[in-house]
Amino acid sequence: LKKFNANLFGFSTGTEKETAGFNRAVGEATAQNLSAQVLELVDLMKNSPDINYKEDWKLVTILIGRNDLCQYCLDRETYSVEKYVQHLQDSLDILYAELPRAFVNVVEIMELTGLRQIEREASGCVLSGASLCPCFLNPQENSPELLEMQKVNRDFQERSTTMINSGRYDQREDFAIVVQPFFQNISMPLDSDGKP
Repeated sequence: LKKFNANLFGFSTGTEKETAGFNRAVGEATAQNLSAQVLELVDLMKNSPDINYKEDWKLVTILIGRNDLCQYCLDRETYSVEKYVQHLQDSLDILYAELPRAFVNVVEIMELTGLRQIEREASGCVLSGASLCPCFLNPQENSPELLEMQKVNRDFQERSTTMINSGRYDQREDFAIVVQPFFQNISMPLDSDGKP
């Protein structure tokens, strides 16, 4: 984007506070944390001397949900599809109400089944992937538990997309939300030996 507009501002160049720009993403966050991140972003933008909050266009990208899916089987209530979509909607509602002149990308959560191939091929990893994403990595192949997780994964994708495309955010001329579906139906790329 900077190639097309050398005056772009706010993007992160690192993970430290000084280099994070307007990036409010937090590692290991779940959808229930998203509203706080969005509120912090809006506050940061409103109070920044470097932008004209009302006149400058803003590009916001949201990618959330992997941690929700990876913990779903441990707490089906807290990490339910309904709660995921509600937390996402609450966060988008804040942006819609508070952020003028904004284009919001919602990157659809990827299909996590591919993690199983990486886990089988990985070596030398300090932390077991099964502890990082137990709901996808612990079930046996073709087990009811894995089939449930695959269905829940698709439900996260489909229901969030349905909510975003429902017309809820279509009443303003200076605001748009677009679902980026490039992780939908993704397969793990394999090399010539069939390894990820």
